[in-house]
Amino acid sequence: MRTLVGISILGLVLLAASFCLFPLQSDDLFMYLAMAKKYFELGHFPTTDLFLVKELPWHMEHQWLSYFFFYGLYQTGGYLLISICKTLLLLSIMALPFLLLQKSVARFFIGGVSVILTCFAANFRFFERSEIFTNLFLV
Repeated sequence: MRTLVGISILGLVLLAASFCLFPLQSDDLFMYLAMAKKYFELGHFPTTDLFLVKELPWHMEHQWLSYFFFYGLYQTGGYLLISICKTLLLLSIMALPFLLLQKSVARFFIGGVSVILTCFAANFRFFERSEIFTNLFLV
């Protein structure tokens, strides 16, 4: 029974990772990197949006932690490290509810099916965005 459970968990992890580990797809990531770089150059976030033709007030400071996280990963290991860490964050989001349901065979089955359904239903949102942190903290 333990072998079957181990193989099932490994299969779920590999399935989920296959939905998460792919090249960069979010254009927002480049904005995050540019904003963090500007922060370190200026010592504060810009007061106007740098990416628009008109100078409008910058209103995205609530995502500052993800700017620094992605910028640190980029400085350390480039885009590959960002993709790997994004995958680990998404796997953590999926693992927390699954681990809570692991008390019996029926709950284990429900947890496994929920991970599979999550992968198929939400994979179009598995890219590098600040909402990954929100989702992780919500779980």
